[in-house]
Amino acid sequence: MMKKMRNLWIQVVSSYKSLFSLLSFENYLWIKIVVPILQMIFFVLLVKFSNGEADITRWVITNSLMLISISAFYGLSTSFAMDRSMGTLKLVVVSPTNKYWIFLGRSIMYIIDGFISCVFAVIMGFLIFGLHLNMDILLKTMIIVLINTFSVMSLGMLIGILSILTRDIQMITNAAFSILLVLAGVEIPIDRLPTFLSKISYILPMSRSTRAVDVLLSGSSNYNTLLIGELIVGLFYMIVALGVYSYVERASRKNATLDFY
Repeated sequence: MMKKMRNLWIQVVSSYKSLFSLLSFENYLWIKIVVPILQMIFFVLLVKFSNGEADITRWVITNSLMLISISAFYGLSTSFAMDRSMGTLKLVVVSPTNKYWIFLGRSIMYIIDGFISCVFAVIMGFLIFGLHLNMDILLKTMIIVLINTFSVMSLGMLIGILSILTRDIQMITNAAFSILLVLAGVEIPIDRLPTFLSKISYILPMSRSTRAVDVLLSGSSNYNTLLIGELIVGLFYMIVALGVYSYVERASRKNATLDFY
């Protein structure tokens, strides 16, 4: 059992490192730290001066949650696209190893990466804007961040598997990023959206996490139902992602092709 776990961890780390194999350490820091922090600062200041918000704590946290989608969409999905472009996808398909474990294992490092990025952004946001939170609320915020990371990463896995079916993965990732930004309550609270758009937000990851942040900052601790709902949404997208892959694998074996575009 220990040997299997060790092999899984080696695969997880190798898959993650391969995505940045052509980048220098300086470029890695720019992509993973500098650009996301600047993005958070931009949107927080936009909300502050457009809405005249006095307390921007909520916006710092929700925009930090949004940074997880960078690892989920542009990181995890790219790792799947690289399998096809570099010809290693065929090896994954013919491998006797359980494919579900391969894809679930691949997402582990991005979950860790997204969580760390979000926590770092929260800390930097509080330092830059001079905000304060007591330790109890901060710890509860970290729980929200962790659950939100899993949920968004599941959608990222679905997008990554969809990259097997299309050449234009950037169009899908950019669209998913924009939809979450607008409809998941990051910049606009869900209760301020038009009715038909607010209904769409309920099927998106992150929407319940942003509402949980609102509940937490209001002084209430009654957000457990929202977090359970976020977990269910994450599991739903993960099941859909693995189901799509099963279809792609069966069709590719039948038609002797992996290029479904």
